[in-house]
Amino acid sequence: MDGIFTTQQLNELGFNSTQINRKLGTSLHRIENGLYRNRELSVPETMSALQRHRPTLVFTGDTAYDLYRHLVPTLPLSATGPKARTTELLRMTRSRRTGHRLVDGFRVVSPLRAAAGVDERTGRLAAFLEEQYASWRGRDQFTMDLKELTPAEKALLQPALDRATIGASSRWERQVIERLGKIGLDPVPNYRLGPYHWDLGFRHGSTVLDLDSDRHHGSGVKDRTFIVDRWKTNHAVRAGWAPLRYTNYCTDHAMKWLVRELANTLEARRKDPSTRYGRDFPEPGVWNFHLWISG
Repeated sequence: MDGIFTTQQLNELGFNSTQINRKLGTSLHRIENGLYRNRELSVPETMSALQRHRPTLVFTGDTAYDLYRHLVPTLPLSATGPKARTTELLRMTRSRRTGHRLVDGFRVVSPLRAAAGVDERTGRLAAFLEEQYASWRGRDQFTMDLKELTPAEKALLQPALDRATIGASSRWERQVIERLGKIGLDPVPNYRLGPYHWDLGFRHGSTVLDLDSDRHHGSGVKDRTFIVDRWKTNHAVRAGWAPLRYTNYCTDHAMKWLVRELANTLEARRKDPSTRYGRDFPEPGVWNFHLWISG
């Protein structure tokens, strides 16, 4: 035994209800109705016991928020289930929604639903959502999770969503997107064009942009990255898009010129978009056929 018992398990060990009640407060302590412990439990152990005892319980709010940040939640725990319940250890609200994911073995609501139950005065929700929904996969997951929110939850999250840049892969990208937004440019992070992903994309202007840091795209870059970058750029040109590439040195020391070049490109392409140079779109990514990197 792990020090956690249900009423049925105690009965099987020979304890009837009278004997159980006599032990309460001394060698036995009630976690909740029908669930007991005979030793002190850590918060994670308490969560495991409650989750095992209530198969439909899903942690939400501050509890899920802490789990996503890999922190030990504080008591009382927040959760949802088929019935509302409030105890010293647990605040459970009624919900018919059963969708969840596992974080460190615990059932939790989506990051969006978790954030909707957190006090926005912390000022940290935008950064939390950016981290949880980073990259193009994160943006796709965000779109699905957003559909599951109630109108009330969306309203609670709107201030944080207005500040968050969903889908960017790095803080650097988010900073660049924020600077572009201030001058009226609204890029889509992790934009997909054919089989390739670009850091930023501008649908109304058929322009894609990559931010290439010296660390990942400079000298000593891996063969795969070196090859893919070139085929990706060629693909964008052939698809009739303008591919632009800048480095961290550009955003640090020539941002004014970068913005001017980008804005001029977008304006020109909106007026006179270029034509495609190939008829075989969509086509496979270079990693599917290039013998040097496909093996």
